[in-house]
Amino acid sequence: MLSIAHSLKLAVGLTIITMPLLQGCRSTAPSDGTPLAAATPRTAAEPEVGSSPDLPAAKKQGLKLVAYDTDGIEAHLPKTDGSNQLPPQLQGIWWLDGNPQPGSVLLTMQQATYDSSEKVFRWRFTDPGNYTFVAGPDGLKDFNAGLTAGSGYKLSIADSGREIRILARINLLGKTIVLPRGISDFTATLAEDGHWVRHSKVFGITQADYDMRRIVDASGQRVEPAYSNYLKATGKRSYVVEKTEQ
Repeated sequence: MLSIAHSLKLAVGLTIITMPLLQGCRSTAPSDGTPLAAATPRTAAEPEVGSSPDLPAAKKQGLKLVAYDTDGIEAHLPKTDGSNQLPPQLQGIWWLDGNPQPGSVLLTMQQATYDSSEKVFRWRFTDPGNYTFVAGPDGLKDFNAGLTAGSGYKLSIADSGREIRILARINLLGKTIVLPRGISDFTATLAEDGHWVRHSKVFGITQADYDMRRIVDASGQRVEPAYSNYLKATGKRSYVVEKTEQ
C-alpha cells in the first residue's frame, strides 16, 4: 500500500499532466501566431531582474528560478545546435502558444538526452535550460508541481519527421514511471517549418490543441512575427531554471 506521501506525489504528478482538463479548453490561436485576446500581458508587479524566489524544495535539488527580461530571454537559454542529435525541425526555442498550463511559456530540447537503443529523447520538466516560466503565481505553481512529481517526458519521432509522440513520466517510490497512454496521450504534428500543433488526450478525453512556435532558430536568430507575438502575450519578466552556486 502506498504511503500518504507517495500517494500525494502521485496525485501531484497526475495533476500537472492532467492540468489541461482542469484548466478547460482554449481555441487554437490564428496561424500567424497572433495571440488571442485572452493571452494578454500580465500587469501585476513583476520581480526584479536577477532576483530569485525562495523555493526550499528547489534548493534541495540544487536548483533555483531566476527572473530575467522576457525580451532577450534567449541569452539565458542554451543554443540548440543539434549536438544532442535533435533533428532540425525540433531545434530552436519554442513558444507554447495557448498552453493550458499557463505558467509554462518556452521550451527548448537541447538538454534532452538521446537513447539510441529506444530511439527516444528524454528530459525533465524542471531541469536547467528546458523551460521558462511566468514570473508570477502561475509559473511558480507549474514549476513546483513538476519539481514535486519529478515530471519528465519521453519523445519519439516518426520516420517521416512530421509526427512526434510524447510520453509523460513521473518519479514514484524512487523509480521513473511512464504514464500509460490511457492517462496521458500527447502527440504533435508538423504544420509547417517552425510550427507544430500539440494534441492531447487526458483519460481518453480529447483536449483543445495548442501551438508550438519557433521564436529563435538554431543559430540564435529571432523568428518573426512569432517572437513579437510571444512578447505581446507574455509579461516583462520570465523565470529561467538555473543551478545553484556550489
